[in-house]
Amino acid sequence: MLSSLKRSTTNSFGSICFGSLIVALIQTVRSVLRAIRGQGNDNIAVQLIACCVDCILGCIEGLVEFFNKYAYVEIAIYGKPFTQAAKDTWSLIKDRGVDALINDCLIGNVLQMGSFLCAAVVALIAWLYITITKPEYNSTGSYTAPIILSAFIIAMSMFMVLLKCIDSGAATTFVCLAEDPEAMQRNNPELYRMVREAYPNVVRGVRDNNNSSY
Repeated sequence: MLSSLKRSTTNSFGSICFGSLIVALIQTVRSVLRAIRGQGNDNIAVQLIACCVDCILGCIEGLVEFFNKYAYVEIAIYGKPFTQAAKDTWSLIKDRGVDALINDCLIGNVLQMGSFLCAAVVALIAWLYITITKPEYNSTGSYTAPIILSAFIIAMSMFMVLLKCIDSGAATTFVCLAEDPEAMQRNNPELYRMVREAYPNVVRGVRDNNNSSY
């Protein structure tokens, strides 16, 4: 872990920045297109073209962000350039069939719901604090809603950042599983057995302890 952290903050820092730059460029172009659409141009053709291009760029942005997450794993582990890491990650995921496992993964939804619930609890605590203590600055109650809303937004942002470690761990597991499923077979045979039963293509060609290949 420490070696991957060192590599990502030194030798591979440029690759990480390059991946982020691609997303930033797409977002910049989309912002320009939104500005064009918001100027109230009466030319219907221009508005239609800007809308279509914005939609296409939105899809591309989502794909780039999706691949960045897994390409960064290759960069952190092996120190590959961004383009090579993206190509290798795509090949591994498609060849091993890990894309089906990723599509069935609900970790992102669970983490978002967890962040929302934690933020709601924090907002409730903020409301209770204001109601019980009745501070002088809120004697008229005009600050109650802004304080509760601020507590909710700050708490949700903090929990999403903290829980991002779990999402990154899941992405790392998927990439490492595609790269070397035999390592999971050695280190966690029970998890390997469940993956083999649910997604046999992921462990295709790997021999089990009885020397039979899948």
